[in-house]
Amino acid sequence: MDRDNSSGSKDGITLHSLLAHLHSMKEFELYYYLFNEVEIKNIANNLIEISREGSDKSLNNRLMEILSTMTGQKWSLVLVDLQNHLSLKERMRLHFTDSTEWKMIQSNFPESQVLDIILA
Repeated sequence: MDRDNSSGSKDGITLHSLLAHLHSMKEFELYYYLFNEVEIKNIANNLIEISREGSDKSLNNRLMEILSTMTGQKWSLVLVDLQNHLSLKERMRLHFTDSTEWKMIQSNFPESQVLDIILA
């Protein structure tokens, strides 16, 4: 089951476009925060929902400023309580380790491990 509905909204902001924008602005602390620390549950209609677990008030405020600047509109943030909070990085790692490609790697190199996920 897909846990997140962050693929996009009518305002054109997607999780991917947000992370790309943060990277281009060299907002690495906020980029790291969204990729590693919180789960982004939803981005739609000038509303972003993230997990309460791992949440940081000052980074959330900075996120709201950047989203408002990107769209020219005011955004709202909702902190949600999630069981089994999974960051984007962890979801990507789980998706990869469940793939056919990973199973092929493991069959040939049984000691292999996924140490990190890096977005390029």
